[in-house]
Amino acid sequence: MKINLHFPFIIILSFIFSLSFGQTLHVGPGQQYTNLQQAAAIAQPGDAIVIHTGIYTQREDISNLNGEPDNPIIIYAEVEGQVIFRGQSEAWHLSSCTNLFIYGFVFEDQTSNGVNIDDSGNYDNSTYNITIKNCIFRDMNASGNNDLLKLSGLNDFTVENCTFINGADGGSGIDMVGCHQGTFAKNRFKNMGSNCIQVKGGSQYITIKQNTFIDGGRRSLNLGGNTGLEYFRPGDAPFEAADIDVYSNIFIRSWAPIAYVGSTRVNVYNNTFFKPENWVFRILQETVDTARFIACGDNKFSNNIIYFGNNLDRIVNIGPNTRPESFIFANNLWYNFENPDFDNYNLPATETNSIKGKDPLFENISNLNFDLSENSPAIGKGSSELAPELDFKDRYFNDANSIGAFEYNAVYKDFTGDIGTIWHYDFSYPGDYQTVEIKEKTIIDNIEYSLMDNNVFSYDFSGNRMEFYVFTSNNKTIYRDKYDNSYKLIDYNLKAKDTLESNILFSDKLSKSIIDSVKFQYLAGKVRKTLTVTPLNNNTIPFGNPSIFIEGIHPVNSFMLGDDHLPSYYFDKLRCYTYYNEKGIEFTEHFVDYPCDTIIVATNDFEFYGIETFPNPADNYLNIQFDNSFTGEIELYSITGKKLISRHVINTSKEIIRTDNIKPGAYMLFISNRTINTRKKITILK
Repeated sequence: MKINLHFPFIIILSFIFSLSFGQTLHVGPGQQYTNLQQAAAIAQPGDAIVIHTGIYTQREDISNLNGEPDNPIIIYAEVEGQVIFRGQSEAWHLSSCTNLFIYGFVFEDQTSNGVNIDDSGNYDNSTYNITIKNCIFRDMNASGNNDLLKLSGLNDFTVENCTFINGADGGSGIDMVGCHQGTFAKNRFKNMGSNCIQVKGGSQYITIKQNTFIDGGRRSLNLGGNTGLEYFRPGDAPFEAADIDVYSNIFIRSWAPIAYVGSTRVNVYNNTFFKPENWVFRILQETVDTARFIACGDNKFSNNIIYFGNNLDRIVNIGPNTRPESFIFANNLWYNFENPDFDNYNLPATETNSIKGKDPLFENISNLNFDLSENSPAIGKGSSELAPELDFKDRYFNDANSIGAFEYNAVYKDFTGDIGTIWHYDFSYPGDYQTVEIKEKTIIDNIEYSLMDNNVFSYDFSGNRMEFYVFTSNNKTIYRDKYDNSYKLIDYNLKAKDTLESNILFSDKLSKSIIDSVKFQYLAGKVRKTLTVTPLNNNTIPFGNPSIFIEGIHPVNSFMLGDDHLPSYYFDKLRCYTYYNEKGIEFTEHFVDYPCDTIIVATNDFEFYGIETFPNPADNYLNIQFDNSFTGEIELYSITGKKLISRHVINTSKEIIRTDNIKPGAYMLFISNRTINTRKKITILK
């Protein structure tokens, strides 16, 4: 495959070569090992097991395969979606395994369970910290209680961006028994039998977010269940399921999208339900022992959009031995598209701030686009008491959050969004930042991309102007910076021997490179895809040979880490970059030595360090109050990066800055010393 990137191909991440990684074990016909079991038998923490393209029909039973928290064992497909495990009773059975990252496989046509992960029946917390990402589970060759993914006694886990298709009539897409601290994010379920996800047997602290459930069976989410007493983890759990958050999901059809079954403290909020078939939700108790089990209750259903028709038997089905009166209903939008005057809700408890009979005005319902249009009554009407951070599309919910899984006119978490979305970008040392804006949408190789460019720039060490572009489509993002001609790979499904072509900046010359290898490595707190490439002609001038793409690692100025002229003071500083927008939303990326996914709110920085500024907006004076005496630097910069005020203060508890001679507008206040490095947006009005 040849990829034409349409921009310069120079990757400046040579500092990465100083890192060391475990060995790579190759599995497949003609490789070191013929099956996964053989490779797993010798794998050590930090090793990667790559299974080469092909169809595998053997069953893999793996026990006691243990990585370490900072050195997981990575098991990945050579080419995503091209390594298929077909048939057998189970494809993989993992027992008492820890610290694993599993990526890119297809599991199909099993007769018992697709993949089974358990604690060997020891109930001893021996299975934990497992991530399953970008896998496909499909076509169960069974009709009973058979699951595409069976989890028992698994703790601290993530299932992300996976697809579950065609489950068994009596089974689940994912069935959990006694699992804890788990997250299901951005998965897609279609044509399930009983459930998409079942959470039972003492399962607790589970998050289900940003998933799509299409024809999810009798109960798309069975939040609880009916578990034999001998299978509970822990053995004395007084509930089937507890402390579950379900938000920012889409439910399309299903006999009953939600079932609360012997569960407590389950929150279902900011979801979009489209055409449920018989009930919207059920309240049931199937494990009945009043001396041990809490009756189903103390659950919430709020901020949801329910778009339904006359086919419903009723809104809610309530079974015996439950406490439906303890449920909380708030800020839901209910719309019967066939009878807007429908008023037969009969909820078991009084609902507050509901909206009934008003069309939510989805952007394009025929295409199942559930974004809110401009005049939607759901905009800004959600309860902020229970509101998620991100909507279905990874956009931040506004302070006055909307109802449903989609926020209106929202800010995206990363460099994505609609035309006109503005992000601010700054280094962690004072004074250097710019703003970037999505300028236009464009089509490259039949893919829609967002084009971003900077509006203003302050300076860099050489006085160069820095400009960059971010191209994004369906989670596939390439980053390019004009100044150092570097890239950041988010997710581009490239493989070894693919060639890359690009136009060299300020030139009509064509650069060609070839991918030597695609690997997964543990970098900056998470497992990341890395692509190693080598130039094919003299027009490519990489810093280091070969060069590397690294998923999620921000490359700007990374080459400076190796430059001799930089004072050592900046070495740590250059590993941290921060993004925020006019609404105060911020996320921070770090280089290899530091965790990479910190999400903070900009306005809380000063509060964290015990610093108060007032008034804001300021007019003639700005007061800076410190909880403890402060020694360090106070600097005020214009939005273009010009330093307007610089003070070195010693043992002060309050500082007053005159602003009467400064033009009205937005400014950045930086406060720093050896332990504090923070800043805040300040507005000056006259």
